Amino acid sequence: MATPEVDATRRLLFDAVDRMVAGTQGIDAAALQWRPSAPEANSLAAIVGHAFGALEQNVIQSLALLHEVERDREAEFAAVGHTSEAIAAHCATLRPQLDAALEALTAADLDDQRPHPRFGAMDGHELLARAVTHMYEHAAHVELTRQLLDARE
Repeated sequence: MATPEVDATRRLLFDAVDRMVAGTQGIDAAALQWRPSAPEANSLAAIVGHAFGALEQNVIQSLALLHEVERDREAEFAAVGHTSEAIAAHCATLRPQLDAALEALTAADLDDQRPHPRFGAMDGHELLARAVTHMYEHAAHVELTRQLLDARE
């Protein structure tokens, strides 16, 4: 059974995921690929693809130690061919995997050091905090990018 900290984290992570999915709905594939003119800005498809890849790696691989998650971070930012429906379907598949991984975590798991492929070893508490802040950062990016997209039309 998950700890209260994990339960709170789960609610926050899924809130951020839901906000991202909502920001991609009701638009076509071309709109998902549109990028604001600001330097280093990304498309909705790229932001969501990257955020979901990182979330899966953070929770499934680094925190729950279930299996290695293969991801190509650079390719996530070059995401092409995504549709709103595909993003929602991916979320529907990923969510129960994340939920099961989080549910299995114990207090001891959170105290233990966990390997992260980019940031090195950290305890489970820090990894949970990093996952939440990363997801909310990108949920805000999705919302702002969608506002800019809608304003140009």
